[in-house]
Amino acid sequence: MAASLPGRLADGTPVRAFAEVDSTMRLAREAFAAGETGPLWIVGAIQTAGRGRAGRAWSSEAGNFAGTLLLTLDAAPALLGTLSLVVAVAVAETLEEAGVPGLSLKWPNDVLAGGAKIAGILIETAGAGGPAGATRAAIGIGINLAHHPEGIAYPVTDAASETGRAPAVADVLAALSARLRARIAEWEHEGFAPARARWLALGPQAGAMLTGSGPAGPVTGSYDGLDPDGALRLATPSGIVRITAGDVIPAQET
Repeated sequence: MAASLPGRLADGTPVRAFAEVDSTMRLAREAFAAGETGPLWIVGAIQTAGRGRAGRAWSSEAGNFAGTLLLTLDAAPALLGTLSLVVAVAVAETLEEAGVPGLSLKWPNDVLAGGAKIAGILIETAGAGGPAGATRAAIGIGINLAHHPEGIAYPVTDAASETGRAPAVADVLAALSARLRARIAEWEHEGFAPARARWLALGPQAGAMLTGSGPAGPVTGSYDGLDPDGALRLATPSGIVRITAGDVIPAQET
C-alpha cells in the first residue's frame, strides 16, 4: 500500500507513507520535534502499536487506514475542545461518500456503522509558539476498511462487511484529506456551529438514555444535544448534566 500512495494529494497535502509502523502518532510527534509544521499526512499500511483514547490499543492490518495528519491550527483556544467532534464529522462524511450505510456518531469521537465502531480518532495538541493562537495538532485516525479486530468488548465492523467491498486506502486518504481540511478551515473561520449541526444530525436520537462521566461519577439521563462548546447534555431528574470527558454509552450497557 505504501508504494501506491502519492507523495502529495490533490489538495496539496504531502504524504509520508510507510509499509509498517508502530504508531503514526509517534512519528508525528517526532516530526513536530524536528520542526515540521504541516500540513503533512503520515500513513502506515500496517500499524502495530497504535493507541486510542485512554491509552487503548488500536492496531491496524493491511487494507485498513491508519494515519495522522499534522497541522498548525489558527483557532482560538476555546475552540480546541470541539476539534475531535469536527474530525468525527469529516470521517463520517468520508465513509458516507464511500457508500457505507447506517453511519452515526458516538460522543466524543467514534464513528459507527450499524451501531458498531468503524473508526476512531485520537488528537494531541500543543502550543506552536509564534503567532498568537497557533496550535500544533496531530490528528490520528483509524478506519476499519477491509478488516476489524476480533475479541473486542464492544461491537466493531469494517467497510467491507457493511458494503461488500473494501474501499482502496488511497481513495479514502484523498477523500478524507480534502473533507477534513475543508471542515477544519470552516471551523477555524466560522467556529463550531456548522460542524455541530452535522454532528447533531448524526448523533444519538433525542431522548436516548445514555450514561456518561459526570462531575460526581457516572450519570444516566436522556440525551439533550450538544452545547456550543461540544459538551454533551444529559437531562436527569435533578437537571441538565454536562458531559465534558470520558465515554458515553447507551444506559443498558452499564
